[in-house]
Amino acid sequence: MQASGQGRSGAMAAIIGLDDARLPELLGLAAGQGSLTVANRNAPGQVVISGDRAAVEAAVAGARDIGARRAIMLPVSVAAHSPLMAEAAVGMRRAIAAIAFEEPQTTLLANADATPITTAEAARGELIDHLTRGVDWVAAVGRMEADGVTTFVEIGPGKVLTGLIKRIAPDATALAVDEAGAPGGVAVPFVDPLSPVQ
Repeated sequence: MQASGQGRSGAMAAIIGLDDARLPELLGLAAGQGSLTVANRNAPGQVVISGDRAAVEAAVAGARDIGARRAIMLPVSVAAHSPLMAEAAVGMRRAIAAIAFEEPQTTLLANADATPITTAEAARGELIDHLTRGVDWVAAVGRMEADGVTTFVEIGPGKVLTGLIKRIAPDATALAVDEAGAPGGVAVPFVDPLSPVQ
């Protein structure tokens, strides 16, 4: 990812408090400045934009004028989840070409649009495509909620996704495995999946 987009200065920024209906206006602020896309739609009113630095800076400069509460440049030097990652996607395609993928035992959801992934080849394609496409977490949580999911468990460090889920689906139960001291925390001990069963 770091090497992808060499010769083009990439950047990302968080835009907070902007109505989703105004996202096209936000992207329009960068007209003529280079590539700009929504990299992450984290929760209603919270997105991350990504693209050429000049385009991101132009959008940040005008975001408050169209209704954003805050617009903050992020301390990164890559334009993740944007077309600037095309070279990284080519590298990912090569890196996983010889890896055998099994058919999923449960339905997965694509990062970009919450489309169900039900085949090994679709899973392989998602690993490549997600480098250049944005992540729509709002759509993913909405899809799971519509399909009857009522409890979400965040696996991994932190509880950022748990907080976002509570904003997207306030009636759902959302738990983080490393939230031992928090009310409702599940505090699941880490088990290395590669270690032999005792």
